[in-house]
Amino acid sequence: MRISSKASSSLLLVLAGGLLFACNVFNKYSQLSGITYVASLGNPEPSTLVWSPKDATKILVSANSLFGHYAQVYILDTTTAKKTMLVNAAYGQAQGSGWSPNGRQIALSVDSGTQGFSDGGLWVVNVENNSMEHVIDRAGTALWLSDGRTLAFETADFASDQNPRPIAIALMDFQTRNSELIYSTQKAVAFSTGFSSSPDGQYLVFSLLYDLYSLPSDVYTLDMQTGIVNQLTHDGTSSSPQWSPQGPLIVYEKTHKVGNNTISSLHITAPDGS
Repeated sequence: MRISSKASSSLLLVLAGGLLFACNVFNKYSQLSGITYVASLGNPEPSTLVWSPKDATKILVSANSLFGHYAQVYILDTTTAKKTMLVNAAYGQAQGSGWSPNGRQIALSVDSGTQGFSDGGLWVVNVENNSMEHVIDRAGTALWLSDGRTLAFETADFASDQNPRPIAIALMDFQTRNSELIYSTQKAVAFSTGFSSSPDGQYLVFSLLYDLYSLPSDVYTLDMQTGIVNQLTHDGTSSSPQWSPQGPLIVYEKTHKVGNNTISSLHITAPDGS
């Protein structure tokens, strides 16, 4: 089929106009969004990103492949895209779970048997020289509290005779290395997404995973001084809670089924569940 020169010119004008419109739309929205490309994060994909509390250019990145085949934890400089590697293991699992309030130390939880580590459990990284110190065995995700010397971490209640042993939360004074168990439960199989603390360091918020196969979970708060636990959700679909830096609100993720699709949404609640 032949196209006349007039029709051809009209078609070119339409295509040119469409391209110009697309470019204008792209420029308009890229400017409005203010998005800046930083770096390629590679494979495995990151599971957590945590800003340094003292250096606005540094992000702690943790990335673990399925089945423990590969693990990376590194500090990403957002201005230069430089990666300072803390863990680069061909097998095992590792999680950079949080910065100290002064930004000088990082809590690092490592699975037993991870390449390059003599022991699993809780390690602390000195950011200034990247030296690492093993702190305690059999510890999961850890969190620095606002006082700068206390670490809250997941563990199991190894003093218990129950089988399976209850999962627990303990506090450690990093200077003295003294630790105490402040919460223990056998109603769940795991802490599903770590935990977050209130700005005053008195409360923790976390989610409990009830079953590894169907993955139901709910959100709880814990008063670390009294040991009182408050269940905020009761639907078995809530996880990943984070306390607001200003204190009065908690945000969490909620999932539900719509047909064959799983829909995720964010919800906000007061710390008392209202």
